[in-house]
Amino acid sequence: MIVDERWNSGGFIPEFFVERLRRQLMSYYAPREGIDFKTPGAAIYGPKVMLINEFSGSGGDAFPFYFRRYEIGPLVGKRTWGGLVGISGGLPMIDNGSVTAPSFAIWTADNGKSEWVVENKGVAPDYDVDSRPDLIVAGHDPQLEKQLILSMMNCARIRLNIQSGRPMDRRSRKNHLGRRERLTPKACANSSPGQRPRETARGIFETLKALAGSC
Repeated sequence: MIVDERWNSGGFIPEFFVERLRRQLMSYYAPREGIDFKTPGAAIYGPKVMLINEFSGSGGDAFPFYFRRYEIGPLVGKRTWGGLVGISGGLPMIDNGSVTAPSFAIWTADNGKSEWVVENKGVAPDYDVDSRPDLIVAGHDPQLEKQLILSMMNCARIRLNIQSGRPMDRRSRKNHLGRRERLTPKACANSSPGQRPRETARGIFETLKALAGSC
């Protein structure tokens, strides 16, 4: 999943999105008939990467800060704006304008240490990638392209670690034809006959790894 939060000027603290994105697979269920299903059901599984830039501020600072804090995935782009001191309401002016003033700041107490965070610092990316004007004019998005490669690398890494399928029951599990069956992951579409999915995934992973280093 690609989360593009560039130019997010905030307005709200996105704890709802973070809570949903950090949900992890707990288990599978194997019904007597039909395909297996997972729990929790309302979750987005698989690798996640976030795009950030220097125009992400306030709530746009908080989102990548929490994204990293809970190790949801890597950040790609440029350091965020660094303005997470909040305002609460404003004073009306005679010309129908208003005046605001900072009224609260953010701090954490991770690992027993209290500290002010994000304000005047921003959130630095794990992969620093510029949006070069010449590439943008040519129709490219360097930050997005880097993120796509990282996402595919993570998909290949997950395939390398995937289990062979549903465990066999101690009693002989048989299909409707009376034959023993075992569910196994399908091979990649581009794998050759006789090539195991794990070997295919490893080759894809190494190719993407080399490509990511060249971006």
